[in-house]
Amino acid sequence: MVVIQTLGLGVLGAPGARRGSLSAMAWPDGLSITFHFLFVSDRLLTMANPKRVLSTAEDRRVDVLTAATAAFALRGYFGTNTTEVAHASGISQAYLYRLYDSKEALFIAVLNHVKLRIRDDLRSTFDSVPTDQIDAALAKQRAVDHDIAMVLLHAVAACVVPAVAEAVRDCYQDQLEFLRGRGASVEAVRRYLSEAQYSNALQAAGIDSSSASSELLLP
Repeated sequence: MVVIQTLGLGVLGAPGARRGSLSAMAWPDGLSITFHFLFVSDRLLTMANPKRVLSTAEDRRVDVLTAATAAFALRGYFGTNTTEVAHASGISQAYLYRLYDSKEALFIAVLNHVKLRIRDDLRSTFDSVPTDQIDAALAKQRAVDHDIAMVLLHAVAACVVPAVAEAVRDCYQDQLEFLRGRGASVEAVRRYLSEAQYSNALQAAGIDSSSASSELLLP
């Protein structure tokens, strides 16, 4: 007789599943059974031959950043609470704080995510543009993801928080260095950044900056 120690837990996804105490299970000799342990949020669940893949902390961070970006875009830094972000991410608030120890830390992570998204967009747009055409191409660059635009706009409004102000400066500095490195002039970059900020404000007001009707509102 083979004795296997396992956790007395409910089936994965079963309503009311809770942590249980260790109990012994006896199996006839020769019976082969494989147990896999899955961490879901902060709970350890035991299953035989599970089909679900282990959700790592990094996977959860991606989920949280996606949910947090949408939440901060809608309500801003001061209007968003971590409870709704945790709920939208499918995790507990306690687990959220294991990933990011404060709302400020979460917002800074979102701003870094925004910075990388913008850099990727700029790279895909301008990497193939000849240096002598960069300024002209940059003058036409206005479209940006709505949530990214709103997060940046809210971030500027939250610059009374020193760490947020630093992250905002870093985001714009990153764009400046990237574009200057591709050969854009200082004046072209300055104009691009100012028009991008204005375009974000138009989006917040419900005006599509790429539409013909907005042309009179743009420099």
